[in-house]
Amino acid sequence: MFFLFALSYANATQDAWSLIRVDEPLHDQAIATSHTGSVLLAPPEDGSVWRTESVPEVDGIDLSEVWDERVAEVTGIDKWHKSGFLGQGVRIAVFDIQWFGAALRDNELGETQTHDCWADPLCEQAIDTLRPRFGWEMGSHGVACAEIIRELAPEAELHLVHVNGLTTFENAIEWAIREQIDIISMSMTFFNESFYDGTGPISEQIDKLEEAGILMVTSAGNNAERHYEDTFRDNNNNGYHEFLSGSEYLPIQAESNDGRVAALLWDEFDQCGQSDFRIELFDVAGNLIRSSDKTQTFNNEKCVPVERIRAPIEMDGGWAYLRIERRRGQSSVSMDIMSFSGSIWGAHPQNSMADPATHPLAFSIGAVNVDDYLHNPVEFFSSQGPGRAGLIKPNLAAPDGLSTRTYGVNRFYGTSAAAPVVASALAVRMSESPKIDPRTAAVDLQNWAMRASPYWTQPEASMGYGRLRLPNPAQSKDRGCNSGPLRATLLLLPCFAIRRKRITKVP
Repeated sequence: MFFLFALSYANATQDAWSLIRVDEPLHDQAIATSHTGSVLLAPPEDGSVWRTESVPEVDGIDLSEVWDERVAEVTGIDKWHKSGFLGQGVRIAVFDIQWFGAALRDNELGETQTHDCWADPLCEQAIDTLRPRFGWEMGSHGVACAEIIRELAPEAELHLVHVNGLTTFENAIEWAIREQIDIISMSMTFFNESFYDGTGPISEQIDKLEEAGILMVTSAGNNAERHYEDTFRDNNNNGYHEFLSGSEYLPIQAESNDGRVAALLWDEFDQCGQSDFRIELFDVAGNLIRSSDKTQTFNNEKCVPVERIRAPIEMDGGWAYLRIERRRGQSSVSMDIMSFSGSIWGAHPQNSMADPATHPLAFSIGAVNVDDYLHNPVEFFSSQGPGRAGLIKPNLAAPDGLSTRTYGVNRFYGTSAAAPVVASALAVRMSESPKIDPRTAAVDLQNWAMRASPYWTQPEASMGYGRLRLPNPAQSKDRGCNSGPLRATLLLLPCFAIRRKRITKVP
């Protein structure tokens, strides 16, 4: 009954690319606002400069509701529980877009506080978990993430925070700083706000958290098979990009996902207007399905180096073909394509992370299946680094594929499940040593991580410093490199370099 009521209340006519952002608080048409901008349902009538409001994507697959007892064992957290370290004294906030039915899970989540950063810019109003405002807010993704933390850090102070876009993300960051939150767990990804190089409005918020001593633990994303990067080339001078295969068409598998297919962005976020691209989508017979040809000009209200394309949902199950036309600009420019519909043929797993996982100070987490966790590679979909800022990304990998009570054998897959596992491990570590800060605890987790390759080699693009694995609490005072299950020698200098790099702020 509650589900039917909530679904009828949700605004199913909107999609995640239809909201408008103006960089002006308390705009006359605002339906939500922050201290720097407003969200509108339609372009502003007063002629204000606007762009599409950035709405995050959840990084979970096959949503489940609770838990798998093996997670504590394979990560070593169970030994810390037995020693009495349960996350006490640590404040954790879960940022998420989907909180449907959270109030019905009190027996699982225990005592929590909820905060709606859409309804109230100060995030002091409780979330109405039975009446989502938009269709894409339906689901219990945030609830599942919170349940993982409650199981692994049962005595941490837990806050549930409604974040459904850039504007509410800004509100939530300000709230977290005011409330002196220690750790934020966010299993969502923002696209198209930067060239995924640690810059842009999402990254600016991570800088604020670092200044306040708050650690953002974020999912790396599930985009390894949905990402393609290239540099524009047109050897035959016909105006169309030639992909690495030699073809002018990039195959994308079409699956139902509210009609959104893909987005193209290029590396001109600081000088928008130099280049102008058009993207087209064709079916298997060569018929044009849809095109996106926003004009990129200086001082234009849509002047962001991004083109997005939608297609009818009835295309589900087949392949579509993307073509890129350059209408103006440099002979070569770096481009990034992300599919929101399905996999890309010949996808590029490396550099498939987006915001905020690419930020130097965000603690980004990849996923490894809990089955045979200590030996598995990362999940095939888990986004990889190293990132365009030349960093070690993701930082760690952690278990996903968690079994459930509610849905039996169904599991919670994705980097969404892995990120709250790491947030919990940080809280457990901090409860053992109350005087250490989250950043120091994060460095400890990196130094304790388990790697298949020798520790003196470069960390892996797929899982960074390795799999999350805590040592026995009695060994935790040794914070040197490799104080976890696998050890090596002659690593004192590299370890110090790692610590210094991770705690240095971005200029």
